[in-house]
Amino acid sequence: MSQAEKTNALQGAPRADAGLPMSPKWDPEKLAAEKAELQRLASLPLGARSLGYVKRTGPGLLQSAMTLGAGSATASVLAGASFGYKLLWVQPLAMLLGVFMLGALSNVVLTRGERPYQSFGKQVWKPLVFLWAFGTVTASVIWHFPQYGLVAGAARDLAGSAGLTVAGEGGLTGAGYLVSFLAGALILAMNITVVFNYGKGAKGVKIYERFLRTMIALVIFFFLLVCVLNIGNVNWVELFKGFIGYYGIPKNADGVVETATYLQVLGMLGASVGVNMTFLYPYSLLAKGWGNEHKTLARWDLGMTMFLPFVIVTSLIMVGMVATGVYDGSDVVRSGMKPLEAAKAF
Repeated sequence: MSQAEKTNALQGAPRADAGLPMSPKWDPEKLAAEKAELQRLASLPLGARSLGYVKRTGPGLLQSAMTLGAGSATASVLAGASFGYKLLWVQPLAMLLGVFMLGALSNVVLTRGERPYQSFGKQVWKPLVFLWAFGTVTASVIWHFPQYGLVAGAARDLAGSAGLTVAGEGGLTGAGYLVSFLAGALILAMNITVVFNYGKGAKGVKIYERFLRTMIALVIFFFLLVCVLNIGNVNWVELFKGFIGYYGIPKNADGVVETATYLQVLGMLGASVGVNMTFLYPYSLLAKGWGNEHKTLARWDLGMTMFLPFVIVTSLIMVGMVATGVYDGSDVVRSGMKPLEAAKAF
């Protein structure tokens, strides 16, 4: 690294080799204008400042969209269907821990202005850094399988309810396999189309981020609609107790916490923030050209577009399970639930 690059890195200015290799480089003039606007926003009242920050968010949104997948959805459905409001406190706590972790990571990356793999490689034993990178790639691949499994399962259930024979005595029929693969292929094609927009310039990034915002908004809207239409069935006192952790980890009739309940809580914690987010998040910061001046924006980004949507969605799912009667009051982990059973909430 040249002396000029070292000076820029210490001042928080992005290096020439920062960001995602497939992403377009930032426009220096637009970046300078954005920094000036951030300085102006810092002097405004809280309301105006908040609105200005929200308009400029992005990297946190990617993390929110990543974590709002089959893992968090399934964990929330099972938690609500099994324990009602009693585990509402777990998801906010889990995501808050994730926000603290990514906030610390963003502080390092925005200060140094260089790619995290390179930066950590200078400070940490390189084999450990390699294992971190390898773990993120492995996790990203493995965590995709439940997404397609959920889509395939839901598609087969819907096909079965429509009268199409998708399962025989020994397992799936040919029609069942066809439905599964067609559903997976459709989602894969949609994902590829949207993701590859991220490397097609500023317009492509906007398409990508707008698509994610739309998907998150739709999920929030539909589960909010379910809760609003069944608002008379919501026990507000129990809901409040659930959020403050009044019940802790639910116990069975003998006053003992079952192993399956512990696993349910751990599953909810594990589905909130993954190791792959620790790799993608700093790269997405640099891909937007963010530096030292963006630290406050980065914290708002994590709070408004990562923490808030995740907590709202997962909480609405759990409340919906109770309000629509999917939760039967047994306080026992309901393993083996099918997507169509959970969909009764709609």
